[in-house]
Amino acid sequence: MDKDLETEAAQAASDRFFDAFRDASTSQAKAVVSDIVQQLQGYEQYYELRKRDRKLKDQKIFEETVTAVCCDLVHAHLTHPDIHISISLSNQKLGRKSRYRSPAEGKTLPYIIKLMAAEEMAFLEIEKGLKPLYFEDEAGW
Repeated sequence: MDKDLETEAAQAASDRFFDAFRDASTSQAKAVVSDIVQQLQGYEQYYELRKRDRKLKDQKIFEETVTAVCCDLVHAHLTHPDIHISISLSNQKLGRKSRYRSPAEGKTLPYIIKLMAAEEMAFLEIEKGLKPLYFEDEAGW
């Protein structure tokens, strides 16, 4: 097996999945998230990405999603600064309804991720990945 593939496989094994249930619990964290929400909405307004205002329900989902993404990024950076967070942006997975799923894991998640990764915003970086690779060991398993 190639050294680069081994390194990539080891890094992928240490990455973790997005936790959509993260929330800001302190007043300082809520203030930071609120500021980021305002910046994202200002970005949308400046570049005219939306033609009309969000409905109240959609605004709440937007804020919950931004909160979950921000809090999970901060948590990941504070606990393990060298790992990446894996998020599925598939509409097939995000479009499914489930009472067990967080509202942050909806069809607006890819839009918010791309918005936060915009060059002017730069809250995060997107590195497109592949489905996990499964390598055979020496025994052929």
